[in-house]
Amino acid sequence: TRSTYRRDASDNAAQYIASQFRRSPRLKVEFETFSGMKNVVAKLPPRPDSTSNRIFILCAHYDTQADRERGWNPLTSEAPGADDNGTGVAAMLEIAHLLSQYDYDHELRFIAFDGKEIGLMGSRYHAKRASQSGENIVAVFNLDMIGFNWRTDLVEVLTDDASVWVSEALRIANSWYDVGLTIRRSRDGSIDNGDHQPFWDEDYRAVTLTESTTPWQDSRGYEANPFYGTSRDTIDKINLRLVRKVPPLALVALDSLASRSFQTTTQGPRVTIDPIPVVHHGNVVW
Repeated sequence: TRSTYRRDASDNAAQYIASQFRRSPRLKVEFETFSGMKNVVAKLPPRPDSTSNRIFILCAHYDTQADRERGWNPLTSEAPGADDNGTGVAAMLEIAHLLSQYDYDHELRFIAFDGKEIGLMGSRYHAKRASQSGENIVAVFNLDMIGFNWRTDLVEVLTDDASVWVSEALRIANSWYDVGLTIRRSRDGSIDNGDHQPFWDEDYRAVTLTESTTPWQDSRGYEANPFYGTSRDTIDKINLRLVRKVPPLALVALDSLASRSFQTTTQGPRVTIDPIPVVHHGNVVW
């Protein structure tokens, strides 16, 4: 639960996340500590002969709170956070495990952020340090609440003007690879309550994939999540079928972008994603 008050619970979560990253021996896992909190960072280095300094990030926050529930006390109450944001963390861990088996010209970085629920502290710390070090972060994919929708297979992609090309990569991936999601793109640079925001502030390109940017209210294709921000946000409320659909979308988009060399411009790189190759086996087409 909320990290600054329940350090034991937060440390336990961080150690579990690190152990899951370490399933992949090629990932370089480290804790990034700040203000009594810690991010868990796993880096897949570029191939040895690469000269690229480009970095692609996939991230999700792991701290939770239940402050929408009357009487909730961060010192004594629980905040299981199955959807917000156990779903995003689980997806990130599995994508990291899969992509770590391949070589890329660019660094892939997977981050579990602490302190999101108390002012985006983990992502602010990481983005600020990256900017101060001159890191060339090309694109950030943030996963935050992807598992409640029982009405439609909808994922909302939040972007600002400069990051539209990243959301376009997701749209193309969904189409080419027949992922089967309905993508709703929200172009709104004023929504600042997610871990995309600190990267925008440092002039990096970032998007958030979520079930809804307003999970507390109904919207087209989405029924309000009554468990959001409460102690009832537990695993039995999660639509696991939907949760299984979102990771392939993020995975193929990230893989496709990181597998290509491109020149970034003020408009962003041109996004092209190859379709799945057709394989003939006897009379069967796969």
